[in-house]
Amino acid sequence: MSTISAPATQAALQSAGVQYSFRLQEILQMALMDQLDVLPRMGAPVDLTGMGALTMRTPFLSGVGYAKPMTVSGGETTLNAASSYDIAYSTASVGQYDLSYTQSAQNRVIGLPGATVNLENLAELLPANFAATLRLLYCTAGSAISYATVGSTSLELSADDLFSIAYKARLRLGAQALGVPCVTITPKSMNSAANSLRSEPGFQFNLPALLGPARYNGMQRMNDPFGLGYDVQITTDVLTNGGADLGFCVSDGAIVRTKASPSRMQLPQAVDPIYLDDFGIAVYKLLQALNSATFGLQAIGFFGATLQDPSVGIQILVNTKTPS
Repeated sequence: MSTISAPATQAALQSAGVQYSFRLQEILQMALMDQLDVLPRMGAPVDLTGMGALTMRTPFLSGVGYAKPMTVSGGETTLNAASSYDIAYSTASVGQYDLSYTQSAQNRVIGLPGATVNLENLAELLPANFAATLRLLYCTAGSAISYATVGSTSLELSADDLFSIAYKARLRLGAQALGVPCVTITPKSMNSAANSLRSEPGFQFNLPALLGPARYNGMQRMNDPFGLGYDVQITTDVLTNGGADLGFCVSDGAIVRTKASPSRMQLPQAVDPIYLDDFGIAVYKLLQALNSATFGLQAIGFFGATLQDPSVGIQILVNTKTPS
C-alpha cells in the first residue's frame, strides 16, 4: 500500500503502481474501517456560537422535586422554614479541527478512472471524517470518567464485569428517563466477554442466550446483547492506559456534543463555501498561488465532546486488561 502525500500528483500514482498502460476497474473500492457513529448517543448539542469564550457552563438543579419530600408542619398555625435547593454546573468546551486535500492539475487531467481520487470524491467523505473525529473525542471524554469503575486492569473483560455494569447502573435512580445506557469497548474486549460467558452455567444451558453476544453480525452497535439491560458498541478508538482499556458505560447525553456555527466566518464566495452549522463545519476551496499548479479543498470545524457532571447521567468506567 502506498501513501499519496499532498498534493496528489500523477507521478505519485504512477509510482504507486496503479497508473500503467492497462485499464483498472472504474469502481474504487474502500478499505474496511471503523464506522461507528456516536452522534445519536450525544443528545442535543451545546452551541457556543458568539459566546466570547471556548467554554461555557451548563447548569443543573438538584435537591428539588422527587428528591425533596414535604415535611410535617410544626403545628396548626406554624409552618416550616422555606426550603433550600442545590444548583451546580458542568463545563462544555469547543475546539477547532481541520482537514485538507490538494491535487495537481496534471493529476486531474491525466488521472486514470478507478485509480485517481478527485477532490470531489474526498468531499463526499467529509461526513465520515466528522464522525471519526467525534468518535475519538467521545472516547477521550469517556476515558476520564471517575464516578464509578468496573473491572480489573489485570483481567480481561469478564462475565462478572458485565453484571457489575448493570448493578452499578441500577444504583442511579431516575436514569430511566435517559434511555438505555450504552457500553463502549473494543472488539477484542467484546470477544473476551463472550468467551467468559461460555464458562457460565446459566449460559452453557441456554444456547440462544450465549449465541446472542457470541454471534458475528457485522454490526458495531448491538442492542442489549447480554440481556442485562444495556447496549454495547465496539470501536478501536477506545483509549488505553498502562496495558488496560478505558472503556465506559454512559447514558445518552452524559457526553455532550458542542459546536459553534462556522457561517460567522463569512468566507468570500470565490472559494465556494459550504456551511454545515448543525455540525460546526465549513468546507471551501483553497486559493493557490499564481505559480502553483494545484487545487485544494479545506474543511474546518468548531466542535467538541465534553463529559457532563455525573449527577445528570450514568457514568461507569470499564477499566479492564487490554486483550492480546
